[in-house]
Amino acid sequence: MPASTNSKSPSRRSPQQRVNPHRATFRPKHEGVAWQKELRDRHLSEGDPFGGDIPPVKSGRVRPISFRLAQQVILKYEWLGTMAKTQHHFGLFYGLHLAGATCCGIGGTAGNNVHRPFGVERQDVLTLARGACVHWAPKGSNSRLVNWTVKHLRRQHLGKVMLAYADSDAGEIGTIYQACGWTYIGRSGWVPQYVAPNGRVYDCRIVSDLAGKSGVSWVQQRDAMVRKGWVEQRSNPKHRYVTVLDTKDDRLIERVASMSKPYPKRALEALAVERSTSSAEEAVRIRPEGSLLTEDELVEAIAELT
Repeated sequence: MPASTNSKSPSRRSPQQRVNPHRATFRPKHEGVAWQKELRDRHLSEGDPFGGDIPPVKSGRVRPISFRLAQQVILKYEWLGTMAKTQHHFGLFYGLHLAGATCCGIGGTAGNNVHRPFGVERQDVLTLARGACVHWAPKGSNSRLVNWTVKHLRRQHLGKVMLAYADSDAGEIGTIYQACGWTYIGRSGWVPQYVAPNGRVYDCRIVSDLAGKSGVSWVQQRDAMVRKGWVEQRSNPKHRYVTVLDTKDDRLIERVASMSKPYPKRALEALAVERSTSSAEEAVRIRPEGSLLTEDELVEAIAELT
């Protein structure tokens, strides 16, 4: 369990425990552009397995894959650079070539109480814990991968609701989930993280995991880590998105709809929408409620406005 943030629980807090005043991140913090997109751009020089003749996105096929195969994509292209405790993994293929992977965990890998707002059991909540596409994947691959991941889970009747998170530290606002029509339900709360002496950031489960391996209590393990120079910090609250897997559960659908909040937008996109409101001659046009600018339209609009 995460360490309690309640000051009235001294048994979970060491008097000598150091709290990091400047929150560290696994990689340098990004703003304005998603880290995964920037990374993919860096790898463009590696080319692609099709000699430049990349198949269209519609030809991509999504199917279940192993943890180890998903790991090949996630460790290279995902912001956190680690794997999570997940049970279901899906890959996007163009021919024989893997272009992306998703990793889904059962039982709300994001926390013990994550199921309560939805009125379901903990095992009914799935989390899209990891997901990434390779640098050569054609445009639209991310949304195709996510959409088909959801379709596979629905066909197998795995869970009732699925959560996904977007980390603003990685420059993410959840553009893919918006494109897929997921419901935005606001930001999460913070949880404790632990920064190793080498600067590597771990989530709060690291204490329990190490305690179990060492055969000591949570408090004993935490105190031992502090003595070795580990520092506790608060995590960055993340954007939360949800989609209903059990489409026959009208009560759940209504509950999720009642939690809906406006999609977060990047500063430039917000500026484009604002200017389109004030002048009919601007490049961006107001869309019907709930519809979104495509990526190409957004780039074109921003070019017109700058």
